[in-house]
Amino acid sequence: GRDQPGVKAGNEPEPMESSPEVSQDKKSQAGLGTVSEPSDKGEAVSAETVSSTAARHEEWCSHAKDFHRKCAHIQDLFTCLSELPNRPLLYSLYSYVWDLKEIVSILDQFIHWLETNEKAQQASDFFADNDAEPWMFRGGISAALQRLIPEMDGPSALFSDDGRSSSLQEDCSVFTIRPFLPADERAMYKVCLVTADSGQDGTHLFPNFPDLIGHRFVGPYTNLSAEFAYVLEDSDGVCGYTLGALDSRFFFDRFLSEWLPVIREKYRSALGDLSKLPPAEKEILSMLASNDWQPFLLDELYEDYPSHLHIDIMPHGQGKGMGKRMIKCLLSALKAKGSRGVHLEASSENHRAIGFYEKLGFTQPTIPGGPPEGTVIMVRSL
Repeated sequence: GRDQPGVKAGNEPEPMESSPEVSQDKKSQAGLGTVSEPSDKGEAVSAETVSSTAARHEEWCSHAKDFHRKCAHIQDLFTCLSELPNRPLLYSLYSYVWDLKEIVSILDQFIHWLETNEKAQQASDFFADNDAEPWMFRGGISAALQRLIPEMDGPSALFSDDGRSSSLQEDCSVFTIRPFLPADERAMYKVCLVTADSGQDGTHLFPNFPDLIGHRFVGPYTNLSAEFAYVLEDSDGVCGYTLGALDSRFFFDRFLSEWLPVIREKYRSALGDLSKLPPAEKEILSMLASNDWQPFLLDELYEDYPSHLHIDIMPHGQGKGMGKRMIKCLLSALKAKGSRGVHLEASSENHRAIGFYEKLGFTQPTIPGGPPEGTVIMVRSL
């Protein structure tokens, strides 16, 4: 430590000098006076310290950049594994590579946090959550690593703990979230159909045209916005998807000019007489046939929430945390492309879906005149 004024190096009290003969320089050196100008030596030391600090900061940033690059390679490895045509090999390695990816992701996000030191409201959404993977105990290496990393204060903590006890999940199914491939489209149409009745099987609603619901809610995205399409896959194949568009107005313009004419031509014979069709088929065909049909997108929504999304998961894939992970995956992709926020529509009768979105930070904005009948509009800032 430094010697304090009035204390000798030997820690014995030193009487204070009160003689007027003591020079101002000596008082200053003893800490009794104020030095108005730093000495040349002090300036040199200060400059050297600043230079050393800047060099260490530059070195740290260089190492951080290299670390982010290596973490990205791990993510690429996981993506390549998810796309393996040899599914038995995938299911054998998947749990291990996923665990590796999760651990690297924790470290990568922590380094990002150190770089920015920001405490954004939704910061915790981008870190490890409380949803255990179906093949592992809650805890393990990831949990041990979380305990070693200091937490942020308040509701935006890096890691959260809801107090749920550790347990081995009974369901040992292995799920994969990966980017959409053209070969997935047929299976995605099926998922759309069997979740069409407020999340339940809607096959009975479309007895004449089972692909109609898919042509309305899946085809436009897989053909016009495939960059933001992700699928959920298990050992039986695709069992869920999440779809989105970065710029909703641009997407809907393309929908009207490129996709709608194709669908109208496909259902030309059915559009002639809708009176004998079931209500669900009649509703969608009437909407597609309308010449003045426009999506519900207010200026207020578009300004702050230009992107939109929707998600469907078959019943056996629900309740396992996969929906949350898929939404986070899509939101991250939208944010990376510069989106300010996202909105979605949900059936007012689908209370389970509304509760799910609310847990992910979506809220219902005040809309002049209200949303279309039977629907709920929800938004989330990015």
